[in-house]
Amino acid sequence: MTCNVSLPGDKNFTFTAVYASNLREERESLWEELYEVQTTLFLENKNWLIGGDLNQIMHHCEHSSPSVDHLIHDMLELRNNLNQIGVSDLRFQGCDHTWTNKCPSAPVTKKLDRALINDRWLENFPHSVASFLAHEFSDHSPCLIDLACPLPQAGTKPFKFQNFLPQHPSFLQVVKCLNQANETNFQAEKDLLAHWTFLRRVEEAFFKQKSRINWLRLGDQNTLFFMRVAASRNSYNSIRSLQ
Repeated sequence: MTCNVSLPGDKNFTFTAVYASNLREERESLWEELYEVQTTLFLENKNWLIGGDLNQIMHHCEHSSPSVDHLIHDMLELRNNLNQIGVSDLRFQGCDHTWTNKCPSAPVTKKLDRALINDRWLENFPHSVASFLAHEFSDHSPCLIDLACPLPQAGTKPFKFQNFLPQHPSFLQVVKCLNQANETNFQAEKDLLAHWTFLRRVEEAFFKQKSRINWLRLGDQNTLFFMRVAASRNSYNSIRSLQ
């Protein structure tokens, strides 16, 4: 899906949402379509952003499994296709791996989702950044695009690495443990998500009762709406003066 996004001023951009197939043969048609979109809409001269699930990693470090330790044909093919349409990764922060199988007993994570931009985008939005947020209900990380991410202010403390740390006898073991998927951590994340979901439903039910809105259903994430209605009712019912 491709659409034009109009912003205040003249800095409009074209956004293409993609969802690639798991099958390599079917992904080929996607790249043909993207190339056709680029040439038909003359996107090489416009601000172009592509976002979505490409269902393919670009480098072996984008897979959590130690067995994936070298480049394969599908990775090189993805790189070639991106080069052909002249796009590359937008600077990103947050989750390095954007997909998880949500299986604590055999956890697997990959970077399947990307925000891709062309050269014209970088010229007009030099401070833009993509933030891949923590997984919630989906097995994919949501992506938030900031067109003007503020730069660090003068005086911000830089990251410093103490040279004596690698001399510690446990240094390599600690680094190895941090880089490996941990079943205990995945299960803890799953338990915390379940607890957070429960608290969110309780909060929503509480504010629905205070708002006295009966035509919305619970479970539709209307908590903020209920809060606004409850606040409005409190303001309306408050006694500020007596005649």
